Amino acid sequence: TDTNVRVRDEDLGLLNTYTTGANEGLLVTKAGSLVQAGDIGSTGNLVTACNAATRMTGDASYEIAGANTTFASPKGIAAIANEGLVVVANNGASTLLLMGASAAGNVAPVATVALTANAWDLVYDDASDRLFVAQVDGTVAVFDAFAANRGIGGANRTFSVVDGDGEASVNLHGIDYDAQGDRLVIGDVGAAGSADDGKLYVINDASTADVEVTAASTFKGPKTRLGNPVDLQLDGTDLRVAEKANGGGAVLVY
Repeated sequence: TDTNVRVRDEDLGLLNTYTTGANEGLLVTKAGSLVQAGDIGSTGNLVTACNAATRMTGDASYEIAGANTTFASPKGIAAIANEGLVVVANNGASTLLLMGASAAGNVAPVATVALTANAWDLVYDDASDRLFVAQVDGTVAVFDAFAANRGIGGANRTFSVVDGDGEASVNLHGIDYDAQGDRLVIGDVGAAGSADDGKLYVINDASTADVEVTAASTFKGPKTRLGNPVDLQLDGTDLRVAEKANGGGAVLVY
């Protein structure tokens, strides 16, 4: 809820804090730079700051902002490193925006991709050139050959999720992909005003998922502390979840 990035070690101990001027989805590049989207202000921004892990001060190295960007509450982001692009989930306009990774200033997107619903987060698999987009209507949009085609023609397929009790996905937010196992992990916020209806889904055979799939595993219920899981990241056998609702916000590790 602020523009501070907090760097923590593997035990979640606080190492340092700095301000980027952005407040939403973030990633760290192979070069060690932090890229972060923000939905503050009239449109939004995308900032890049070098030395992500050890930086102690604010002031982004460069920033994309302004009317030409067509930003409307940008949320999650993903890098397509070999194309020099960052894909932005442009939540307020039901679009994906492809921005130049080294661009700065009031610049237009390289490409704009229309969606059937607002997107909150996305994950890109470089090996297969496939993009998965978590949408707030409870569906995942899948784009094959995304970098090659720049999303022309829209998603190749869309699927929703049901859990083992037959309950359907409602409001998808965070998403990450295990390419080796072809598995997606997706966070479902459910009702945004509820602090006890959050879920995590594990989806097997994700690359071919279509129409409706049953989750291989579902995390839900009061012991999970899941209310509004808005972002998540796989790290080996660990899953780290940004839980927005319970206790005023927490990082949960499964």
